[in-house]
Parts: sequence; structure tokens; C-alpha cells
Amino acid sequence: MVVVGFISNFKNASLAREPKKSSMPAAAVYQEIKKLQVLSKVLYVGAHPDDENNKLITHLTNNNHCDVAYLSLTRGEGGQNYIGSETDTDLGVLREQELLAARRIDGGSQYFTSAKDFGFSKYTEQTANTWGEEAILADIVWVIRHFQPDIIINRFPDYIEDKHAHHTVSAQLTKKAFELAADENYFPEQLQQVKTWAAKRLVWNVYAESGVKDIGGYVAYKPIYSSLTLAANTSILDKSIAQIAAESRNQHRCQALQAKAERKDTIEYFEHVAGSPAKQDIFEGITTDWSRLIGPDHREADSSIQKSIYKITTLLETVAANIHVATNIHVASNKLVASNMHVANDIIPMLVAVLREIKTLKSSTWKQRKEEAIQQLLVNLLAVEITATANKEILSPAEEVQIAFQLHNPSSIDIQLKEISSSQIDTVALKHAAALATDNFLLPATHISLSAASKVLEEVPFSLPSWLGAHENKGRYILANPAHACLANNQAAGSISATLTILGQELVIKTPIRYRYATIAAEEKVVEHGVAENSVAENSVAENRKAKKDATAKDPSTEQPINFGPPVVLTFAKEQQLVQQEHFQEITLSVKALSDAQHGEVSLALPADWQVSPLSSPLSLYKAGQEQQVTFQVFIPKGAELVSNIGASVQIDGKRYNRTLKKVAYKHITTQIYFPIASLRITSTSLKTKAKKIAYIKGTQDAMDQSLAQLVHQVDSLDPLAITFDKLKTYDAVVLGKRIYNIGIQFANYHAMLQAYVQQGGLVIAQYNTNYDLTEEQVGIYPLALTGNRITDEQSAVEFLEPTSEILNYPNKITAADFKGWKQERALFIPAQWDASFTPILRSRDFEEESQDGSLLVRAVGKGYYVYSSLSFHRQLPAGVPGAYRLFANLLSLGKNS
Repeated sequence: MVVVGFISNFKNASLAREPKKSSMPAAAVYQEIKKLQVLSKVLYVGAHPDDENNKLITHLTNNNHCDVAYLSLTRGEGGQNYIGSETDTDLGVLREQELLAARRIDGGSQYFTSAKDFGFSKYTEQTANTWGEEAILADIVWVIRHFQPDIIINRFPDYIEDKHAHHTVSAQLTKKAFELAADENYFPEQLQQVKTWAAKRLVWNVYAESGVKDIGGYVAYKPIYSSLTLAANTSILDKSIAQIAAESRNQHRCQALQAKAERKDTIEYFEHVAGSPAKQDIFEGITTDWSRLIGPDHREADSSIQKSIYKITTLLETVAANIHVATNIHVASNKLVASNMHVANDIIPMLVAVLREIKTLKSSTWKQRKEEAIQQLLVNLLAVEITATANKEILSPAEEVQIAFQLHNPSSIDIQLKEISSSQIDTVALKHAAALATDNFLLPATHISLSAASKVLEEVPFSLPSWLGAHENKGRYILANPAHACLANNQAAGSISATLTILGQELVIKTPIRYRYATIAAEEKVVEHGVAENSVAENSVAENRKAKKDATAKDPSTEQPINFGPPVVLTFAKEQQLVQQEHFQEITLSVKALSDAQHGEVSLALPADWQVSPLSSPLSLYKAGQEQQVTFQVFIPKGAELVSNIGASVQIDGKRYNRTLKKVAYKHITTQIYFPIASLRITSTSLKTKAKKIAYIKGTQDAMDQSLAQLVHQVDSLDPLAITFDKLKTYDAVVLGKRIYNIGIQFANYHAMLQAYVQQGGLVIAQYNTNYDLTEEQVGIYPLALTGNRITDEQSAVEFLEPTSEILNYPNKITAADFKGWKQERALFIPAQWDASFTPILRSRDFEEESQDGSLLVRAVGKGYYVYSSLSFHRQLPAGVPGAYRLFANLLSLGKNS
């Protein structure tokens, strides 16, 4: 065991320094003290990560000093992604982190449920059934019981139809949960973790689009409503509330949100839904100070509790008054102004006394939350710095690791280091080094630096968001423990806890173990699936490239929390592979060592009637970071499932490892590294295509070109700035990426060139565009009129309007079976009007709605063809849907039937 301990006292150093005074601004201290004086919680509820009212959350947290949490029922897996290639659960990881980034800015906290964003839904019954109403209701009840809010605010109404049924159902389920959370007969199994809770009231935060109340204009008065004025220019530290709210809102970058700070005050209206009505103020009838802990809710009326509450209240008032007097804080013109904090040494003993009194109270969420808040404030005031770093970014169970631990006490107060502990790392060596270096005492203006060879504990779980470690269906993640779904970012990350004694009071400070790595290029790899993959796919426009570059750029001196993973990770060469039945197919994967000296056997996990050669392949990796490529020949028998998931694993020293590595990293979020099970989606179908070489012009981020590469010999991704007519003539077809008319590249400038290409025998296939953020007047090289119409039922019946069309017959015979197994939706933003020269090919409809004929339109022009498709190929091909591949193969072959 190698341990190194070093201690320095700045008073004896060559550059002598006095104990450092707190650099925490007085205004920041004052804000924290005001929050400590308020005991009130608000739970805000929406359906998706960007549904929250950032202005209101910011106001309630920073002006009213409440504890505010946002409950997003889903993690937004079914949404769009404007900054990268993440989809489905990977997009859920990104959007969860964007919410956490927003909460770090506005001061709130974050909850979720096990519901999945399965895509746009028009019908409440469909949404409730797909989610599993009882399961999601139980999750909401658990969140209410865990957070214990006084007020619950719905973003959406429960009785007004919304265009998106997820919104309406979120409000309907919250209304039910409001009542059930207080009843011990409902979901009694939860009471082992949480206790029943009755919130005071449930209100709807009315918004203009509802048509019920038009904020800023006419207000249709309801029987019971209240309002709250948000002062845009109230300053907190160096920013106004409006600026904080806008910054919080703009963390939803993958949704391309661009909020601006409002310069005028706004009014938020609240319509009563359930509980005790409020006539004017939503906090009416709610005790929001420490005296609530001696009220009937807590049944703590004994004299000792009353004395403790009195001491806490008095001390906090004294602290606030001391800051006022010492630093001349005042509220003028709605702005909080102050000099730097110079009274830390005076108020620290008082805060320690507050902490001591809080520890005497009976267990409650308020006791826990206020203890944590005071501990953090004390650490900030003392300017105590604790850091822990490791010599590797990813550690495996039982692996040796060098841990460097530093504790810096620049204050004038003695600190005792009583304990160093971790649930993931053996800290015996660090404790020994600390004892040698400090005798457990840290004098004023002193710094200790420890380094020890430690070991990762054998039972440490791999880093993985707990909601991803579950079975799942279309609508939700199936988890036994509600906490795994409802708590944000619930995954294993390395940390060390230091127990300090300050003025006789113990403080437990948990700090992440970090890995520092070298400078990262501005346009960097932000999504890794075992093998590096450029996260910022090449875009169609120079300015979009710059925007994405800015979004993903990292600070050169980046450090990230360490993660725990297997000694090796496996990555298939493709996420989805198109194969032919009754043929041997080549399946390739790479194995990467995360630790040194990994030797074993690699094998595939296949259906029982599939054949594979070889049965296993030897693996020899000597150093961490080395990779080995392995190839198998797999025979898929006739009659095999059209879509199958296969796996792979490595057996090393009797243990089997089957994980891959994924990494989501952007400048505005905390980098996420996680280890789901490695899998490859196999699509086995019989199809032909006559196209050999195609061009793909990207719109917003998508992986369509990778899918199309399995249909033809060559796919070239082109920047429209670089295309010429002579270049276009070399391609059998030109495919336009989704939303190409929504990204501001003035694509109409290329219409004449594409029309000439079609006239001379070319084929242009356009994908969907949205109607609400068009950046061009004309959509399509031949004009169409878009709508917001969708067919959200992905299993909706499809009628062939032109059964003899080449599109439905050559080179593959398309039948109703080819429209089975589609994902999330059938078509979106379907045109409603088109030139008579267009021919509609398909007819479909959503449930009982009117039929729509515009999902697939074709126009013959000269010797060529123009196709406009609103079908959701961008989801179906990456998902490996066989019929979607067969239909797109026919589109690429249009005009090639000799």
C-alpha cells in the first residue's frame, strides 16, 4: 500500500497569507438565509421536459424562497433533437440532463415518473392505456408523498382538450393523485419508503393558448381563481428573475428553445382545481415559517421542540440582521445589492448553533432539507474546498486506482477531519494517509494533500440510469422501486464523503471523485457507443454547424465524475442491420478494454435455430483502450422473426460481460457515461432495389443516411452549398433530409437545379417538414400546402389509392403486411393541398377521424419523378421496420423498371 500525505500551513510559507475571508457575496448569503427561514413547497407538474413554466419556478424559488420541484411525467424520449443524433432512451438521457441543468439555474429540483414519451398522441384514452394509468398514477402519488408539497400546480387543464393528449392526461392523473396521496389505503406498499401526504390545494396555471383566460387581455372569470405578479426586473445577485428564467428555459437546447428575458411584469393566473380554495394568494392558509413544525401537522407541541424552533427562528433573524448592518444590503428599485461578505466569522457560529438545534428535531423532510442547506452554506462561508480525483475515468469492480484527496481550509476556524468514507472505493489507505499527515486536525489557513493506492469495491454496480435498467414496453419502464423511476439521475457515480467537525458540530460533505482529462476539440465526439462517433453530424448549413459546435464545445480544462463499468465493452458495427433469410450474413463487432490485461472468448447470443461460425472467438487485449474487431458468419433460417435482437458477450475468468458504452456530452449538461446491454437489431426481409448510388442532403439531425446505406452500394451526404447540376446527374436518386425547409438554408435557391435534374430523368425524394416553423415560402420543388395533421396510430389501416403504381409493385410487392410493426406514428405534417399533377398513393386515418391522402405523393415530370413523403421513415428505418425498408427500396427504384 502506497500512501502519501502532505500538509502545508500558509502562515509558514514563503508567501505568508492571512486566513481567507469568505468570497461568497453578501447578497448570496442573504438569499440563503431567507430560504432557510421559509418552509413551503410547491410541486409543478407537466408531461414533458420542456413543459415547465420557468418564470414561475424561478420566481417562487428566488423571490418567495420556496422549495419548488418540477415533475415531468416523461423524459421526452419521443421528441425531436436539433443538436445531435440521440433518439429514444438516449434522447431521454440528454433531456433529463437538460432539466437538471435548468434546475441548477432556477434553484428548483426535479422528479419524473416511469411514463415514456411514446410520441404525439391525440386521444386521452390512448395515452392513459399506453402509459398504464394505474402505474403512472402510483408514481405521481409516490412523488407527492416523497416531496410533500403544500401546493401542486398543473401546467395543463384536466377538462379542456389539448392537441397533445399527454398534456391533458398529466393533469387528469395529478388531480386523482392529489386525493389518493393522503389515503393510506392506496398504494400502501409505498409507505415503507414514504408517508401519506395531503397537499393544501391543487391549481391550474392558466395559459393563453387554452382560450379560457387570455393573459394580458380578456380574462374569463371562473368561480375561484387567484393570481401572482412576476416582477421581471427583481434582481437576485447579478441577474434579474427574468434573466434567470430565460437562462433556465434555454437549457432545452435539443428542442431549439430560445427564450428572451422579458422586460415587463407578467401575471400568472391560477384556477382552483381541488383542495382548499384560495381567493387571492395561492399561499393562503399555509404556514410558511418554522412554526409549522409545532403545529397539528407534526404534533410536536412539547416545550423542548418549541424552544428549539424559537432558537432557530431567532438565530436566523439575527444572522439576516447582521448581514444587513455589516454590509448595507438594501432593497432599492427591486434590486438586491450588497458588497462582498465580510461578516462570515460572526455568523458562522450562529449558523452552527442553528444546525445543532435542527438536529434535535424529530425526523422530517424539512429537518433533512434544512440540515443539508445549512451544511452547504457553512462550507461556502468557510470556503472549505474538498476535491477527490482518480487516475482513470472509468473504473471496474475490484480494480486498483490511485486516489488523490485534497482538503483546503483557508478560514480562521479549526477543522477536525474525523472520517473519510465511500460506498464504492476502499478508503482505508486514505484514512491512514490522513492520520499521518494531520493527526486529524486542520488548523486555520491549512491545506492537506493525500494520495493513496485504493481499490474499487467488488459489489459496485455499473453506471446506468436506474430507469434504464428495467424492462420496458411502449408506454413505460417497468420498475419494482418507484424511486428508480421518479428520482432524477439515479445512477452510480463515484463519490467520497468527508466528516468534519467545525465548532463542535459534525458536517458530512459528499464530493464527487473526478477525472481530469486533456483539452477537447470544440466540435467533439459527444455520443460514443463503444466506438467513437461524431456527435455533431455534418450539417447542411455553415451557420447550423456553428450553432451545434457552440452547443457541444467544452471547456479545455474539463473534469467529469468517474464512472463504474465492466473491464471490457462490446459494440456492434451497426445498431440495426438488414439481412436476407437463408443466407450467411457477416456480423461484426468490436471489443474495447477499459482495464489492462483482458483475455477471454467472445460469442454471440442468437435465437436457437440460427447458425453461427465460429462459435466463439479468442480475445487478447493487453492495455486499457485497446480494441479488437471480431467477425462472425450468421445464417438466418427461413421463417425467422422479421425483427430480432441479438446480443454478444465476453467470458473472462469465469465471468461474462455483455455491456456496451454510451456517452452523451454537451457543453450545457453534465457528461453521462453509461453501460446498457449490447444489442443489435436484425431486420430479416426479402427485398430488392434498383438504385446503386444516391445523394443525401441533410436537414435536421437524423440517421437516415446510415439506414439507406444498407439499401444501396453508395450514399453520399452532400452539403447543398457544394452541389452542382453535373454532380447531381451522377446519382440514381437525391433524398432530402427531414425538415429541410425548417432550418433556414434558403433551399428554394436549389429548386431550379433539382427541377432540371428531375426533368432529365432524375428522382428526388423529399421527407416531411413542419408547418409551424417554416423558413421558406415554398415547400417542395413543386409547391404543396402543409398542415399540422398527423396519423399517430402507427398501426392504422392503409388503403392503396393506386394499387398498380410502380411504387407499390416494383421491385417489391407491397402489401398491408408491410405497414405492420411501425413505430410511434404513421405520418406527420401531412399536406392537405397539392397540384393536380401529383398523384396520392396511400390513404389512412387516425382512429375515427377523416381519411388523409397526402402522406405519399408522386409527380412525374419529364423523364423523372418527384416524391413528397410525410411517412415517418426517419423513425422506421433506424428502428429496422421491414415494410418501411421495402417501401423505401421501391421509392429509390422509381422509374427504373425497364
